[in-house]
Amino acid sequence: MSLGGPIFDVEKLNWLSSLWIRENFTVEQLAERLHGWALNKETLLQALPHAQSRMTTLSDFAPLAGFLVSGMMPVTEASFAGNKLDIEKQKEYLQFALWRLEALRTWGRDNLFAELKLLADQMGIKIKDALAPVFVAIAGTTASFSVVDSMQIIGPDMSRARIRHAINALGGFGKNKQKDLEKIFDKLGAATEEPAANS
Repeated sequence: MSLGGPIFDVEKLNWLSSLWIRENFTVEQLAERLHGWALNKETLLQALPHAQSRMTTLSDFAPLAGFLVSGMMPVTEASFAGNKLDIEKQKEYLQFALWRLEALRTWGRDNLFAELKLLADQMGIKIKDALAPVFVAIAGTTASFSVVDSMQIIGPDMSRARIRHAINALGGFGKNKQKDLEKIFDKLGAATEEPAANS
């Protein structure tokens, strides 16, 4: 069983989605749909506590929180260049984080932080440095509010998709490297389980 995620024809999916939006909605229906999907009270109440302290005017909200209602972030390798870890280490951390998040049963900020922190500790990386590429993958920048809060708001599917997208933007991994990483990941998982088995 491979740890890799499924592959979708995103280009075709986007074409179908654009067709659906253009041909199935009046402007009024589309306005209602957007209100229910992204601009609803529940989403705003989750985002505003993080954005409010950074806002000077109401127009500041969209640039601060727009990533919460976006699709894939337009990231490239250059987006990660300012982070402290080298690109290869960032990519490895993102891959291991993705596998951990795919196995996570409860999606909440505390669980997310615990998993990401544990992984950073196991890899010998400071949590601030480890989270930097996750910030870029999720928000498109490190200048955003808490990445685990952001991941809780956008949910597991979009969080994982953005991390997968970031790994691909960084060049992904060949089959041999992927197998090597799976072995390392298995060892990290075994190290996590050992204390519980001995207690």
